[in-house]
Amino acid sequence: MQLPNQLSYKRSINPSKAIFYYRRDEDLYPLPVERIKIRGSKSGFSEAYTAKGIKESATIHSLATGNPHTIDTCYLPPTADSLVCRFSLRVSANSLFPDRCSEIAFKDTVSQFLNSYIAKDGFKELAIRYSKNIAMGTWLWRNKEGNTFDVLVRTSQGNEYKFKNAHMLFWDSVWPDESSELLALLSEELAVALTKPRYVWHCDVWAEVKMPFCSEVFPSQCFVDHDDKQSASKVLLTTDIDGVMAACYNADKVGAAIQMIDDWWDESCDFPLRVNEYAADHENLIARRHPSTERDFYQCLQNLRGYTDKLNKVKSVDDIEPDAHFVASVLVKGGMFQGGKS
Repeated sequence: MQLPNQLSYKRSINPSKAIFYYRRDEDLYPLPVERIKIRGSKSGFSEAYTAKGIKESATIHSLATGNPHTIDTCYLPPTADSLVCRFSLRVSANSLFPDRCSEIAFKDTVSQFLNSYIAKDGFKELAIRYSKNIAMGTWLWRNKEGNTFDVLVRTSQGNEYKFKNAHMLFWDSVWPDESSELLALLSEELAVALTKPRYVWHCDVWAEVKMPFCSEVFPSQCFVDHDDKQSASKVLLTTDIDGVMAACYNADKVGAAIQMIDDWWDESCDFPLRVNEYAADHENLIARRHPSTERDFYQCLQNLRGYTDKLNKVKSVDDIEPDAHFVASVLVKGGMFQGGKS
């Protein structure tokens, strides 16, 4: 089955950017970013070497001189009791219908696959995985490391789920009964939002992190033009809150954490990847679903009829083929999937 020359899906999971605050005496204040000049050292390979060997300019004195530069920093104020990070999440059933598709027959094939996937509770499995990453605070990234924290989720249905000691919750571990029950309730709401086109659902997510005195905080980092010697070499992302340039994560960084659910890329894999058409493993710089594996998204998409036939035969969500989950998760992610030039 050939891919259409026009095929695209809107993303179903839409996070906001995440804003950092600090708590002091029960009040919240925007966490500012500070720009400073530091005296760095010359430590890079290119300071002393070229492809041909040692640089003539790399003397015993030149390598010991300072390397001043300007950077952004972000630290918890001395008077802060804790770090607070907040974002919102809106979920829609956009994976059920393409935003654009140039071939009706292909659209019907995808629809048949998704109908079978829904009937076998496939989206409930995806919802559990997304909810896990929300509850575990995966979206806190480096700010999780070495710290204790709780996560609070308030949904548009009027429900509130507080995951206490969320730093003790892990992707591959058994969760305490209370956390497991909250996870089940949250994922039920999210699953409905993924499968009901006219359903309105969103949530407000908070994490409160207990950090040591004046600890460094790690917001999103912006790309900078290193050709401009006068600009800062490290720029942190900020947003204006009543005149205070507060630290934040961009929405893509939040979404990347929530969509880190693909542990289907290999039977023996022991960690999930962010959902991606080729299962890009950025830590190891490997495409885990390289086309040579015949398990990349585009080859899976062309085998939808086979997945649909298998879905119709399985008895429960536990029997669903892993790559069927993968295909559905990429459609939830959204993107442009056409096979030819549009």
